[in-house]
Amino acid sequence: MLEAKQYDFYSFYYSAGNLRKEWSNNSQSAGLPDSVTQMNRYVNSVTFVNSKGKTFDFYCWANQLQQVEQLTPTTSTDGTYTTFTFAQPVNLFSISGIYIGDKSKHKDLCTIAQKKWIAAAVPVLKDMPTATISLASSDATDKTVYTVNIKLIEKKTPEQLQDIMVSITTDGVTPFVPTEVLTDYATKFATVGDLSKRLVVTQGMVNPDKSITPFSFQILSDSDHTTVIWDSANHPLLLSQYLMLWGGSMKTGQKENFVPAFGLGERVDDFWLSDGIYSFWNRNMASQKETEMLPAKNGYGTHPYIAWKTPADTFAAKFVLNVAANDVMLSSDKTAGSISFDQISVGGSMQLFVQEARNPEKLVQ
Repeated sequence: MLEAKQYDFYSFYYSAGNLRKEWSNNSQSAGLPDSVTQMNRYVNSVTFVNSKGKTFDFYCWANQLQQVEQLTPTTSTDGTYTTFTFAQPVNLFSISGIYIGDKSKHKDLCTIAQKKWIAAAVPVLKDMPTATISLASSDATDKTVYTVNIKLIEKKTPEQLQDIMVSITTDGVTPFVPTEVLTDYATKFATVGDLSKRLVVTQGMVNPDKSITPFSFQILSDSDHTTVIWDSANHPLLLSQYLMLWGGSMKTGQKENFVPAFGLGERVDDFWLSDGIYSFWNRNMASQKETEMLPAKNGYGTHPYIAWKTPADTFAAKFVLNVAANDVMLSSDKTAGSISFDQISVGGSMQLFVQEARNPEKLVQ
């Protein structure tokens, strides 16, 4: 899409070749092995090619742990373009976000990206099918509160494994989508079960050395209530009105005969998903640059859906209810037996459904 100049208001410069759509979505079609096309790309700088008359007063990048580093801006003599340079070339896969903007028009995402979210309290989960957890920022000056709602969804038949839903809404700021829409959708699912058998929550805390352990959660398999199949620890959780970044590890437990993830929408060519960046935005939809309105609206879209084999010898899938423009980043760790999933969205809602079944056929029914 960059090559097609659909995003002609900025350009990326890489130290090892140019970004290509076939590289990011289907490296095999480029005739290059994954190790070359996926993991050996480094970004040196980001350039806005029509920056004349524009103001930039925050510019930084964040890695997957939301550690933020500043970029160095350089504007051409005639002011037509501005280049933001990294201190040193950075591997594309280590970047969770590049944040550049004008504080008078947008929230300072460089500040937001550094915040960690800590649960005010974790409710007793025993014999409860639902949980509501309030998250507060590690920055005491930020009074925004995010509410995490976690539900067990009632099984259709006794032999089925139970699905679980995680949604995040806001208080004190404009919600990602109208509250009544979220409420209406969430109430369509009956809830029953014992959440303590399926969920482990890390409340988060400020440590004595001033470092921060953020809120995270693990989802356990319904087959044994012990095996971890999803873990959000050590993944970013950035929440703002027009930008969300979050993720987790899909646990496979397979260090030998590693089975990749599969799924992710009808526009992905390969059944088994290689590591890479997958974009979800329909080309016949007007961009925010064309409409000059926020947020950008994807009139219809593809909901990211991805499945994997778990260490409990079951199959799990995660479905994200969000048709905003999304980028999904996949990265496998065969040594640890896990697949990293990180998603960046430019709006919409944060609703995650984790499904589980004993075989793939049951999973998609």
